[in-house]
Amino acid sequence: MMRGRNAWTLAAAVAVFALLCILAVAVTEVRLILMAAFCLLVPGYGWAHRMQLKDRGDTLAMTVVLSLCASVLVGTALAVSGLWSPLAGLIILVLITLGGFAPIPGVAPFRKEFKSRLVQRPGQRKYLGQRKYPRG
Repeated sequence: MMRGRNAWTLAAAVAVFALLCILAVAVTEVRLILMAAFCLLVPGYGWAHRMQLKDRGDTLAMTVVLSLCASVLVGTALAVSGLWSPLAGLIILVLITLGGFAPIPGVAPFRKEFKSRLVQRPGQRKYLGQRKYPRG
């Protein structure tokens, strides 16, 4: 029973994706919305996910920030160099996206790497404004 349900779900997802692809080619407004969503979310997601932030909202915010930075950087580089091409920009953003998801051998995720540095030593102040010896 579950196998049939998964098949219907997959068929529905493929149908929706095919419809969006057809609409993106035929209707300019849909293409604009899809490309804006792509440029805001996709290039930075792999890099933000690699940071392993505690909150999903933080991950989403970091995704948007990194994606905007990548999109602006690629667009500026293509415009300044005189090699402006929307297809080239899309290909470069896809490569940046794939770089975020690609495993880098010998490099731990950011959060695990810095976790060992956050160990507090005896007598060390936990916060910058905290007194070493409490009043009392």
